[in-house]
Amino acid sequence: IKRAKSLGFTLKEIRELLAFRHDPTAGKEEVKQQTEAKIAEIDRKIRDLTRIRDILATLDSRCDGHGPASECPILDAL
Repeated sequence: IKRAKSLGFTLKEIRELLAFRHDPTAGKEEVKQQTEAKIAEIDRKIRDLTRIRDILATLDSRCDGHGPASECPILDAL
């Protein structure tokens, strides 16, 4: 369970995955589909975080770090 959580699966998803092991009608395709869905979710999160990081890096580059906060371009952008 700890390993699955460290890979980003929720407890609900882990329960579903573990249930496949005990379901004689379940096939590998169900497990693979859940894994692929998790990969797609992680890819979306990476894209979102990369976009946010790029925006923050741009804002950071516009501020020299000197002077009053009221004149900070980072705060102006927020």
